[in-house]
Amino acid sequence: MTDKKLAPRFIVLIGMVVIAATIRIMPHWPNFAPFGAMALFGAAHFKKPIIGLLVTLGALFIGDIILNNTVYAAFDPQFQWAVYLAFISIFILGFYLLKKVTVSNVILGAVAASVLFFLISNFGTWQMGIMGYPKNFAGLMMAYGAGLEPYLYTLASDLFYSILLFGSFALMKQRFPSLAIAK
Repeated sequence: MTDKKLAPRFIVLIGMVVIAATIRIMPHWPNFAPFGAMALFGAAHFKKPIIGLLVTLGALFIGDIILNNTVYAAFDPQFQWAVYLAFISIFILGFYLLKKVTVSNVILGAVAASVLFFLISNFGTWQMGIMGYPKNFAGLMMAYGAGLEPYLYTLASDLFYSILLFGSFALMKQRFPSLAIAK
């Protein structure tokens, strides 16, 4: 039987995702949480994409359990399909866009992540009838119109937390070269 240790890189990546998930459940401005950044970060840095997806989805799910049983005790969980579809879409975007992590790719990814979340979550709000929008094109446009102000917070948070997560990890790799993927 071999004694396999968890690699320092893997431990640090999980720790950073857990910190991001914890920030998400702490009090914050509306829509200003590391949701998209966490998906992008996991997609870009875990050696095996499926592990990155499972770790980040698991952190999102645990955070949702805490949020839905404390802060949003009356929250309707039927809407969650839109949130998870958005998260998985952002992860897939990050997997393809961030094969090479550069400042411009991270910024582009953060902007695209916020757009994806805006489109999918507001469609979900309209489709589920959560806000009473008419089930027609005008109702869909009303849902998107109402989501514009929260979108600005989402955009700001995706940019802020993406820069924070990716920048922090880049600095850690400079300080601790063992965190880099062996070539």
